[in-house]
Amino acid sequence: MRNRSLFLLFSFVLAALLTPLAEAQLSQEYADWEDGPAGFLLTKKERKQWSKIKNDADAKKFVALFWAKRNPEPNSSFNAFKADFERRVRYAEENFTYGKRSGATSDRGKTLILLGPPRAVQQRLPTDSVAPGTTAGQATDAVTGTIEVWIYDPMSMPDGFSTTGSTFFL
Repeated sequence: MRNRSLFLLFSFVLAALLTPLAEAQLSQEYADWEDGPAGFLLTKKERKQWSKIKNDADAKKFVALFWAKRNPEPNSSFNAFKADFERRVRYAEENFTYGKRSGATSDRGKTLILLGPPRAVQQRLPTDSVAPGTTAGQATDAVTGTIEVWIYDPMSMPDGFSTTGSTFFL
């Protein structure tokens, strides 16, 4: 009887200690959310708020508010910004994934997600690329084959991007 009482007491104490830990952990759905594509859009303030979230209920509220703040038509249940964002992420995953590296978190994927599709795309030979301090015709690196250059119009860049010149090359 004494062993049974000790066992019940131990079980109760263990359950009491582990319950807050279980409630404080985010599920896989939210655990890496800020490290994924949506994390590219987090402001410093939002990143700080996200770091304080400890459970799925709060994470779900945060994510819903995160997308609602970016909805160009707040009174509409359809969020065109989120839909376009998700379309870009899908395209990046399908076209830029390499091995185990997610296409959406690759440099090209992140560029596409944040800036949208380029105004133009050029295929160049490595010798056609010009790096600072070199002239056309000089090889700038050891790349073989062709290089894809994405061209953006600086005047149509999203808010927060400041560039100079008439063309922005990536």
